[in-house]
Amino acid sequence: MPAAIAVRAQPAVLEAQVEEETDERPPGDGGRLVPAPTTRQQRFDRALRSVVGDDPAALREAAVALEALGMEQPTDEISPEALYEAGQIFGEHLAAPTEAARCFRRLLSAHPRSRLVPRVTAKLREIMHGLETGAEALTTFQAVQRSTQPGSLTRREKLLALLAQKQAFALQDELLFLLADTELSLGMRADADRHFLTLHTQFPSSTWSARGHRRQIEDAARTRDLGIAAEHVAALAAFPEPWPAIGASEARLLHRLVLQQRVAYAVWALLIGVLAWTLVRTKPRRKLLWPIPTDVLFYVPLAGFFAAVAWATQGATLGMPIVYLALGGTGVAWWSAALQRAQSHAPQRTGHLLASLAVRTGVALGVVWLVIYHAALVDLVLDTLRHGPDAD
Repeated sequence: MPAAIAVRAQPAVLEAQVEEETDERPPGDGGRLVPAPTTRQQRFDRALRSVVGDDPAALREAAVALEALGMEQPTDEISPEALYEAGQIFGEHLAAPTEAARCFRRLLSAHPRSRLVPRVTAKLREIMHGLETGAEALTTFQAVQRSTQPGSLTRREKLLALLAQKQAFALQDELLFLLADTELSLGMRADADRHFLTLHTQFPSSTWSARGHRRQIEDAARTRDLGIAAEHVAALAAFPEPWPAIGASEARLLHRLVLQQRVAYAVWALLIGVLAWTLVRTKPRRKLLWPIPTDVLFYVPLAGFFAAVAWATQGATLGMPIVYLALGGTGVAWWSAALQRAQSHAPQRTGHLLASLAVRTGVALGVVWLVIYHAALVDLVLDTLRHGPDAD
């Protein structure tokens, strides 16, 4: 009986919960339940959920709803968030800088202590600066950023056209940075350097010029033009904080890259020296290299298997270095076997054997280092050794 009573009680409990979540039944409605009014948080969330896709009508409807929500109850904590999101939609999705500036001004006026004030102040300053040459120029620039993919040829063509048409554009420093950054991504380094030079010359104090120096540091480090990278690191010291601190961080990275480069040069010198010593000492003949040594016959299939697996699972990024390791390991195994054949009739002393082992070990490690260095995987390998393969 108690269990049956409990089962019968459940619908009553559910009905009571439904009644708690609804308003009282107004008189004359025939006992019909009336849904609770939508809360401000629900309206805020619903407006944000509608910000998907590129439908201008839906985006404008969401922005208008958020702006209205932000103005209804200025003391409510949702109000500054709603005004901020409305300004974001107007400015970034609808290319309507005037409406975005209106929302941001209302936020600053009604909520001077909001946590959003620093961010909104910066955005409003940028919008007003962009509007100095008219809303049309700013709207066109924002439309290019919104409608093209970063690093695409289409973006470059549209930015070049905008640069030619709007010589007096207020945000020309940002335009030049985006253009040069796009050209670097497309591999057009000469064009990128030319536009970066224009940026640094015409806008030497601009934040976008500082960003340009940092972007050029990254590109020079990638191509190991360390002297050029050092010049841009020094240029960052002339900007206000945080750029000198960023420059110091880049300088530490540059020092590490210089050290890695010197190690690579030393390894190349070691390999060339060992090869020259081998040629002089062993007077190699064809019989030293042929027939194929047993070590090579064992190593090649195994190395080929690992290279194929790496290529299939990781693509060329890690597959190609494994291929180079396989080729380098094959060369080292063949050289070692030929050296062993040349010394097979000579008396073997302990010291000589240890020295030979040390040289072969050094050559093998040198080949590994050169592959890792030239594939730009040094930081990845070191991080994996420190934290394990599953580290983020």
